[in-house]
Amino acid sequence: MAMTTPSSHQDVQALRRGGLAIGFIPHLGLIQANGPDALTFLQNRTTNDVLSLQIGEGHVNTILNRSAHIQSAFTLHRQAESLWLLLDRTQIPHTLAELEKYHIMEQLTLSDVSDQVALIACQGSPALELLLSGCMEDPSLAETLQKIPGYGLTEGDLFGESVLIYQYNLTGESGFILQAGLDAADVLLIKLREAAQENGLSTLDITPDFLETTRIEAGIPKMGVDMNIETLLPETGLEQTAVSYTKGCYLGQETVARVKTYGAVQKALMGLKFQPNAQLPASEQEISLDGKTVGILKSITTSPTLECPIALAYLAKDCRTPDKSLTVEIGDTSYDVTVTLLPFYTPVTASDEARQLYDQGLQQFAQANGKEAEEAAVHTLRAAIEKDPLLADAYESLGVILSRQERYEEAIALMHRLLEVDPNRIMAHTNLSIYYMKLGDKERAEDEKAKATMLAFQQKMAEKGQTVDPEAERRKKEESTRNRIQLFKDALQYNPEDSLGNFGLGTAHLELEEYEDAIPAFEKTIVAQPTHSVAYLSLGKCLQALDRLEEAKAIYQKGIDVAATRRDLMPLQEMQQRLNTL
Repeated sequence: MAMTTPSSHQDVQALRRGGLAIGFIPHLGLIQANGPDALTFLQNRTTNDVLSLQIGEGHVNTILNRSAHIQSAFTLHRQAESLWLLLDRTQIPHTLAELEKYHIMEQLTLSDVSDQVALIACQGSPALELLLSGCMEDPSLAETLQKIPGYGLTEGDLFGESVLIYQYNLTGESGFILQAGLDAADVLLIKLREAAQENGLSTLDITPDFLETTRIEAGIPKMGVDMNIETLLPETGLEQTAVSYTKGCYLGQETVARVKTYGAVQKALMGLKFQPNAQLPASEQEISLDGKTVGILKSITTSPTLECPIALAYLAKDCRTPDKSLTVEIGDTSYDVTVTLLPFYTPVTASDEARQLYDQGLQQFAQANGKEAEEAAVHTLRAAIEKDPLLADAYESLGVILSRQERYEEAIALMHRLLEVDPNRIMAHTNLSIYYMKLGDKERAEDEKAKATMLAFQQKMAEKGQTVDPEAERRKKEESTRNRIQLFKDALQYNPEDSLGNFGLGTAHLELEEYEDAIPAFEKTIVAQPTHSVAYLSLGKCLQALDRLEEAKAIYQKGIDVAATRRDLMPLQEMQQRLNTL
């Protein structure tokens, strides 16, 4: 449990206001992998695509057992001659044991070098500015630092000292980790602080309390605390960044793929916000709701940024609706909590940085003249998504590039994620139709094509064109909608329970504000397809318009639960907004 002291409380607030934190981070360590077989060995033993890493790139990665329980979590960084695993020191013995278990004839060495180097963190929005001021003797390093990707790695002379520099977010802010020799580390830290002062930057101390509080605010799960060797990878959310679905075999792959294909896990890591004056409960306690165990508490701290206690917790499906207020029992005490998506804190500039990376990726792709150049665009677009998981354009563009490389399964996964972000994205369905057809799945291809056609039809009818006669335009639109209603009614004569036909019929009546007629159609849609989150939203709109407010509240709440479980973000947000106004 992170207990925020007054000094660390002030430092966290200063960091969030643009401060700069510098200091040693002895809790992290390094495993170095060398040898001609290092890349292929780690490719076969880890969940992410190691072979795709170019020199100077890195990513989040994990090692699983056969049932997809996490044995180790780390970041992996590729240097010209070495691969570096950066992870918590306490996890190094078990990680080496898991790797050596399968090291038989391969030509590689795996070494714990944690005691041979020192690691210095430089965290906060001014971190890049500070490092650039130390590149006077190495201009090429300055150029590289300005383009370094997420989890990227570079080397050079910084303030006259030879270092490896990792792009690394420890606190929720942009930042770096510097790897230096033991004999140079103290001098380098002094030079960093002196340079910060010369540049008018006051520095904050990095303490264990400070790191733990900022880590929890940033929603970063910690191995040995928030997850262990009994935790399924899909329960943590790390599969979004630590798994390649196209790389080939690795231990635990079948379980990870099965969860991805067939739905959400029974419990998943979420955030909890407590009332500002609540006393911090102890971690590792069960969370109960109405006498039923619904979760377990993990990391907890008092957040200086949110000004209330916050916690990471594994929650059951029914309790994972964002912004949902619950009264739960933890130990012998009752708490009023609010469920949140992680992270609790995101830098204000994250979406702007994501958009810049997106534009950069498109430019790289436009100028690409080979597979290697296209891969640079792929890497940049992935970085944009990591910065802003709601940047729909990046998913679509990345999917198109991957499909050009015939990486259809990966492109399909991206399009499904895009539909979670923006359910009304016509091109997502169109692309899915194309990709499924390329894989020979004609049934799914036709289904996605039909969804694209329906969405395009609905959006076209909803557009407001310029006209000199608004009344004539209204009559024209109404006539067209009446024709649609008749078409749907004719189709439903053959299959009255068809969810697509009933949803189309209900939507047409809703457009004409014929709420009483729309309600049965939406109700049938939900009976036939209980996970149709947009149908709950539409039904709620009808009930709300008829002033049947209690019924509307109930439907919105059910819809929010469905949308949260499926991660249908657009209808989820609108239903939450409407529920808040009732």
